[in-house]
Amino acid sequence: MLILDTTTKILDNLINRLELGDISIGKSFNNKRISALILYTAIISDENIEDFFISDKIYELADGYWNLSGPYNFYFAEFYHRKRAFPIFESKLSILGDVKYNLIRYFSGILIKNLEIDIPEYVLLFESQFINDELPYEFTTEDRSNLNQYHSKNALDFTKFFTDIISIIKLLIITSSNYKKIFMVKDNL
Repeated sequence: MLILDTTTKILDNLINRLELGDISIGKSFNNKRISALILYTAIISDENIEDFFISDKIYELADGYWNLSGPYNFYFAEFYHRKRAFPIFESKLSILGDVKYNLIRYFSGILIKNLEIDIPEYVLLFESQFINDELPYEFTTEDRSNLNQYHSKNALDFTKFFTDIISIIKLLIITSSNYKKIFMVKDNL
């Protein structure tokens, strides 16, 4: 997964520079902002990374810190050159209404148990369960209705959409485990 590889390289670069004392990060620059900055850097510096549908949510992850370009210029521009503008658009998750919370909980639970899951294969299984009305009990009648509406309007995009959702949840799980690495380094400086 390209975004995962790119963000891991950016994180490793940041940790190395922190350990070498080349840079420092103030304690007020919290872990959510650092994660958002790493995702922001990956998206604007690599043309091959798809414009993920959660790009608009990165600012929310940054606790409303709207000027990510400033910290990007300070910490990463020298190493990861801007190749495009940062895309901001409405999240496709908003189309799904409240079912998005059950989807996120459900997929997070599966990924926490097994991060090495074959995402495309799992999405096909999920789609098959959905089409055959065999979704797990976590999904209410209203959830199924919202999914049906989305599927009827976006049948061709369904597989890609859920592949993106699961990929991003996986990335967020991995990124959250990397918080510890960043703050262990920060605390030891």
